[in-house]
Amino acid sequence: MSWSFPERLTGNSRVGRIAVHEIRSVARDGTLRLASILLLVLLLAALLEGIRESSELGEERAAAQEVMRHQWLEQGEKNPHSAAHLGIYAFRPASTLTFADPGLNPHVGEAIWLEAHYQNQPVYRPTRGREPLGRFGDLTFSRILQHFLPLLIILLAFQVFARERETGILAQLLATGTSRRELVIGKLSGVLGALTLLLLPVVGLATVLLLSRGAEMEEMVRLGLLGLAYAAYLAVWVLISTVLSVRASSGRMALVALLSLWIVQGFILPPAAAEVSRALHPLPSAQAFDAQVTRDVAEGVDGHNPLAERTLQLRDSILSEYGVDQVEDLPLNFEGVALQAGEDFSNQVFDLRFSELWGRIEAQNRVQLRAASLSPYLAVRSLSMALSGTDWFHVRDFQVSAEEYRRSLVETMNLALIHEFESQSYGDNLHGRETWERVPEFEYTSPTLAAVLRSQGEAAAWLAAWLLFGLLLSLGVSLRSSDS
Repeated sequence: MSWSFPERLTGNSRVGRIAVHEIRSVARDGTLRLASILLLVLLLAALLEGIRESSELGEERAAAQEVMRHQWLEQGEKNPHSAAHLGIYAFRPASTLTFADPGLNPHVGEAIWLEAHYQNQPVYRPTRGREPLGRFGDLTFSRILQHFLPLLIILLAFQVFARERETGILAQLLATGTSRRELVIGKLSGVLGALTLLLLPVVGLATVLLLSRGAEMEEMVRLGLLGLAYAAYLAVWVLISTVLSVRASSGRMALVALLSLWIVQGFILPPAAAEVSRALHPLPSAQAFDAQVTRDVAEGVDGHNPLAERTLQLRDSILSEYGVDQVEDLPLNFEGVALQAGEDFSNQVFDLRFSELWGRIEAQNRVQLRAASLSPYLAVRSLSMALSGTDWFHVRDFQVSAEEYRRSLVETMNLALIHEFESQSYGDNLHGRETWERVPEFEYTSPTLAAVLRSQGEAAAWLAAWLLFGLLLSLGVSLRSSDS
């Protein structure tokens, strides 16, 4: 295609023609066209597979929760504290937007066993593979957007200036009166336009599928914000790729520089940041953590308040309070009182030790997020997981909610034993369904969008900073009056 710009054309007209030319160039380039089509197919396949799996997981967990509820209600007659030991599983509901970014889901448990005396960690990580995408590794919707779409942008943009400089077309364009600013804006618009045309079918399909599944307004808002986050991330790549194409001495140099940046920011910095965070804030092993909690419960956090002494002190206090000499004369079941006192003490230990553990995890996350100053990928990854409901913020919130339910369940059972008893003998105090029904069904409500956004302030700031950096670079090269 030959370039000519009649003098009567305004600057806006020239910018528009440049943008259209870039889009047509992509459509004519067989390699770029094939790469774009393959990436579009992968995105659509990942989207459909992700939504299918998300829907299946949601149905399975809801069904499993119903089975747990039925098992709890139909456990038969027994001592209420034995019922608390029988326990129940709490399943983390699958987020509607899990299809967009599975986040931590493949790495953390999806259910927590709730029982007396113990605050358990999540168990049962998903092991299923994605079909057919599972055969090609963890090729999720988010991974394609975060890693492979920037690669396509590099292929689209690395030679938009370098090619025309090498062929002499750039000098001809500048000689017609077209300014460097118009060229930069036009070519940026062309690359962004080609990318938009590629992604429109994906965005439309995702919206339709979510609406067909009865997505609520907040979920649609989350999807919109997710789209904005990825738009900013991809715009960063378009801006930086175009700037390097302007500044590089040749298309080959531009390609080498962009591929090096792509590899470093997406594949080298993230694991390096993770290693640094683990070195700065190491986590105890599961065995060491459990041993510490067990020791604290038995001996006291300071090692000077053992369980046997606490129980004797409690018994003497209760006998004195009611003015009796022996446990059999109490108007309540002392075993239930002791069990609940033990729960209260254990909960203090759990609060202390889990707070320390979670604090270390959050410190690791902060260290990794600091590395977003060198990698926009880390910023968009954090936002993507958060808006999809699959980041640490959501995982911890579920654990806290499940623990609150566990404590309420155990306390309800112990109170039934304390106040509704036949004798001080454990085996004489049998309860049935009427008591079990006092424990409501476990229901989990995800954090509000406002809370999620507050948790992602730093990630959003880093992504905005990268976008501003790209815009300033583009502005700088567009204001140069002559070709370097």
